[in-house]
Amino acid sequence: MRAFLATLILTVAAARAGAQFPNDPQRADEKHLKDALFGYVEAYNNHDLQTILQYWMPDGDYVQGGQVHRGKAALANYYREQWGTAPDIKARAHVRRVRFTDNNVAEQEGVAETFSGPTRGENPFIAEWVRQNGVWRIQRLNMLQGQQ
Repeated sequence: MRAFLATLILTVAAARAGAQFPNDPQRADEKHLKDALFGYVEAYNNHDLQTILQYWMPDGDYVQGGQVHRGKAALANYYREQWGTAPDIKARAHVRRVRFTDNNVAEQEGVAETFSGPTRGENPFIAEWVRQNGVWRIQRLNMLQGQQ
């Protein structure tokens, strides 16, 4: 049921973005990507594994500190471990730039902030998004420095 709701939310967000910017499809895509990133962060903050995995391509890569977590099973293990180690962890994301490499691939640059108790972290990131069946999903999320 959660997977269905996550897909429905992503689809509705795409339709709304298109309706808001009917003469500027790239601007609509930028808004949808931003909405998708914030949906991902919300799922992360709620420790909602099923929803967060809906934002990933099946063979997606999360890269951090020289480690690569490839595919949904590895991603699920990564999130479970992180949430188990820091059960109060929360995040925010700030988008600095979006670049489209073609109609169905975009690169989003920004900064991710994490908070767990008194500990705060900040990491620049590059996220590669791929549009599949009208829905943007993460192909690769590269945390550029530090640990989250």
